[in-house]
Amino acid sequence: MTFTTRLDHAQKLVVFRGHEKLSQNELTRAMRLFRHPDFPADYDVLNLFDPDIRVEIDHDAIVGHAIERQRTLNERASGRQLRSAFVDVPPALKALLEYWPHFFPETDRGLRVRFFDTREEALAWLGRKPFNEEALERFYEPGA
Repeated sequence: MTFTTRLDHAQKLVVFRGHEKLSQNELTRAMRLFRHPDFPADYDVLNLFDPDIRVEIDHDAIVGHAIERQRTLNERASGRQLRSAFVDVPPALKALLEYWPHFFPETDRGLRVRFFDTREEALAWLGRKPFNEEALERFYEPGA
């Protein structure tokens, strides 16, 4: 897979890091992770991207995946507002922020998805402490 999935159980945080390229196949694999019964659905998500990552997905597929992901997590963790922070977002993903409120309006007018320039800013928004990404527990997709 061209992304890694790590779990910070102490902070109830899932950390995705995209490597090399992000394709429709990678999004499909990611959705299988979210649906897996052992995946912690009530954890917030931090999405990190390598600087040279290539996004080989069209805009509609990106938005469709984000909507499906949020609905999946909301169904599994009903009653909790899950948050997703994106750091160093590739330009092809930035359009997501513009459309997100149309699909998931919130009473406090805040977005559950935010884009940040640095990991420190994202962790502050999520209310998390710094961490060592390499020290986190890996989540393996069964059958991958």
